[in-house]
Parts: sequence; C-alpha cells; structure tokens
Amino acid sequence: MHSTENPHELEVEQDMSASMKPILDIVATEVATVGADKVILGGISQGCAVAIHALLAGNIRLGGSIGHCSWLPQPNDLAREFTLELDDQAPKTPVLLCHSEDDEVIDIRFGKELNDTLSSSMSVQWCAYPDGGRWIKQPRGVDDNVTFVNRVV
Repeated sequence: MHSTENPHELEVEQDMSASMKPILDIVATEVATVGADKVILGGISQGCAVAIHALLAGNIRLGGSIGHCSWLPQPNDLAREFTLELDDQAPKTPVLLCHSEDDEVIDIRFGKELNDTLSSSMSVQWCAYPDGGRWIKQPRGVDDNVTFVNRVV
C-alpha cells in the first residue's frame, strides 16, 4: 500500500502474488490436516487484504474468512473476476468483515467498499462499530468473531 489515506493509490504497481503464496501453502497444509470446512482464513488490515485475494486465487471453499479494519486492493480487477462459474468454490466461503467508524488508519469507506464488492458474489456479514479504533472492537467485535466461527464451523 502506498498511502493509508487512499489505499488504491498506485496499487496497479503492486503485486500481491509473493505475499499470497505462503498463505496458500499454509492453507493447503491446514486443509490436508483438518479439512477445508474447518479452516478460517483471516487478517487485520493489510493481512485481510492479502488473505481475501489469496482466498479467491486459491479457489477453495473454506469454513470462513474474517477480516478487520481493511480494504480491497484492486477492487475493479477483482470485481471483473467475479464472473462465477459452476466450479468456483472460493465465493462459497462465508465472510465476516468488521470495521470501526473511528479507525484512524483505514477509513471505514474502504471497508464498506470491500463489503460491497464481496457481497455481490459472496455471503458477507458486515459489522460496523461506532468506536473501537484500529483493532478488534472489544467486547462486541470479539463476540461477533466467536458467533461467526460457531456458525460456520
């Protein structure tokens, strides 16, 4: 990311494939160990941004995906990729996205953009909190995470 004020600035120059590969390798190991339906992929901020791209690139239905305080790099490219085919599995993964209105690093409008883009083809639970800053809102955000995991796994 070039700028936290506008995470889309200069993003066409950014290649996430090097960051996605280790995530996909770990996911493959976990899927082989416990099964895809028991794997939850998540991240906060840039970790979530890369995790979402890795999830879609890996094209596997996981138990779920959780993201906090994030945005979607290259949303126009990703939106074009959402031409779902019958064998697409990743969009079947349920998603929980959480963002605080007072996040001082990534404005909530970018979290909403992430939600709107994914919601066009995925089942997304969106949680916006009036406060909580740049982290997992406590205790409500933690409770939302627990409820989501209990529901999807």
